[in-house]
Amino acid sequence: MVSRFTTHIVSHYRADRLPILKQTLKAISQWQNCLVEAVVTTNSDRYIKDGLLDELQSEFEDAGHSIKLNVVTHLKNPRLLTWEHKKFMRSWCEDASPFEDFFVYLEDDLLVTQRNIRYFLHNKEFLTKHGLTPGFIR
Repeated sequence: MVSRFTTHIVSHYRADRLPILKQTLKAISQWQNCLVEAVVTTNSDRYIKDGLLDELQSEFEDAGHSIKLNVVTHLKNPRLLTWEHKKFMRSWCEDASPFEDFFVYLEDDLLVTQRNIRYFLHNKEFLTKHGLTPGFIR
């Protein structure tokens, strides 16, 4: 059984934060034994103009993953960007398999490594038997 992770990363664009987002995405591109669809939700298309996604696109594809940008510019309050991933949850829930698919919400400075994913998947089966679900907390 191959786990599928739909991973939404929220990132308010600031040029000085570009290395942080890049590090987070690089870690996600290295998740193994699973399929990842990464969606970077941001308030600017500068990540495309700055070439960030171009650099990481081949790493994601080589691992069997995908990455795309969701640019949101219509918000009255920029802090509402952190809620934009919820628009994707309904359709994800309709198509998701309860034991294979996972919806992950991250902010651009939260690093989740292959080791974290391996720990999550390894302990999920045991914890589920006891009515618990593993998770990550900042």
